[in-house]
Amino acid sequence: MDNENKNTLPEEEKNSVAEAVEETAEEVAETSAAVEEGAENAEDTDEAVAEASEEAAEELSEEELCIICGENKKAEDSDYCPVCEAAMYKSKISVLAWISGVAVIVISIFAFVVAGLISAPAIQALQGDIEAMNKRWNTAYSEYSEVSSSAAEIRSIIGEGNGLALFVREGRGNQEKMIEAYANARSPLDSIYMAMMIYGESAIHDFKGISDIVELYDDFYNSYTLMSEAVDGMLGGAEKNETFAALEALEGKEGINEVFRNYFLFSAADFYKLGCKEELKYIEAAEAAAKAQGKDYSWLYYLEIADSLCQEGKYDLALGYVDYLAENNKNNYRAFDLQMRIAVAKGETEKATAALEEFEANNPGLDTAYALRASLNRCSGDIEKSRAVCEEGLVENDFSTEIHRQLALIYLLEGDYLKAYEEAFTADSNATYMAQYYMDNSGYTPQLDNTIYLCATLCKKNNLSGTTNSVYIDQILEYYSSFNPSKQVSAILNGEKTIEEVLTEGVCDLA
Repeated sequence: MDNENKNTLPEEEKNSVAEAVEETAEEVAETSAAVEEGAENAEDTDEAVAEASEEAAEELSEEELCIICGENKKAEDSDYCPVCEAAMYKSKISVLAWISGVAVIVISIFAFVVAGLISAPAIQALQGDIEAMNKRWNTAYSEYSEVSSSAAEIRSIIGEGNGLALFVREGRGNQEKMIEAYANARSPLDSIYMAMMIYGESAIHDFKGISDIVELYDDFYNSYTLMSEAVDGMLGGAEKNETFAALEALEGKEGINEVFRNYFLFSAADFYKLGCKEELKYIEAAEAAAKAQGKDYSWLYYLEIADSLCQEGKYDLALGYVDYLAENNKNNYRAFDLQMRIAVAKGETEKATAALEEFEANNPGLDTAYALRASLNRCSGDIEKSRAVCEEGLVENDFSTEIHRQLALIYLLEGDYLKAYEEAFTADSNATYMAQYYMDNSGYTPQLDNTIYLCATLCKKNNLSGTTNSVYIDQILEYYSSFNPSKQVSAILNGEKTIEEVLTEGVCDLA
């Protein structure tokens, strides 16, 4: 209501209006006071909430707080609080971020693959070290020899022009380890020929890592050169006295190692069939010379002397040599074979089985493990089980020399000389193949020589032919015309013993 109209009202109405205005003003004042009071209460409430939140946050452990804001409690089954989760779901990742992320993943995978490729030869070498530490020298040699081929294959994958290929190389250290493993698996003299192939004949003296082997080779070469006339004379038909006189005259001669001279005297005693007593005399002299030099020549004659002792029935003496070889090379088939057969000859079946199981544990799946089990079954008289083991072993090891030889012995026991000859011929072919293509001469053993000689002789004696390889019988016998068979084979051919007696008594083999 404006002032002009208000002044025209009667006095009573003016008073009523004034009263109404005053009441309204009082209500407004009261409302304002209430609002002010409410604001004060709200401030108090906010402070209380804040304080409560702080207290709650303090009560929560660090693991329960959102990893983004660090204030709110994580949602169930999440690392984030509901507020932060909602914010993340609303955010979009840029295309550039996606590309960067994918690139990082691809690069990481490539780096991982390359790192795996580069490390493969090192892992192979490490496996060789483990095998060498456990004295499984044949296996160690195989692992070391794979390093070179593995490195070459990886370089071809990476590319020779790629700088990474420089990190995939076979080091000289691995080559020296490979030569050392071969020396322990076969002999130091065999390993020197490998060194010549790797480094070259004129350069082998430049590598300190194989200096012991090179020194031994030089020693043997010089000794043999000075004794070659006597040795060649023996092989050429010289009389016994002439050969021994020539070798004994060289005693103390400069350039001759007495270990090797006495070893050749031992070989001459074996060649002329002078018996175990005479052979032992020269081996004992060789051992005395070796001790004087402080060197280990067990690789040279331990197996030969053990064989000689076994032929004389001196099993306990033979076992000392054999146990040493088996302990220092867990892959030494001939040592474990003789160890097992000595136990059989002594009637110690449990020891024979223990020797077999130890060899199998260190040579799982190898052809020699099958051959050794077949041998034990045959020695025990279970021919069919022995045959089954051979057939099982040949499924994965058809190039095995010894498994085929064991089959030849089984056929000899059954009187099937032609099949025995075929198996012996295959065994000899496999030995030649391994020697030519893998530098593995381990297949050439006195046992193999005596087996193929006996089988060919029995076939010729009984006019047996008609098989694939029987056309070579005459050629084989001509090759062995100057061969001196073992006492066991001689006993069979002379009618002194049957095949059954030789293969089921004593050491149960042909040599």
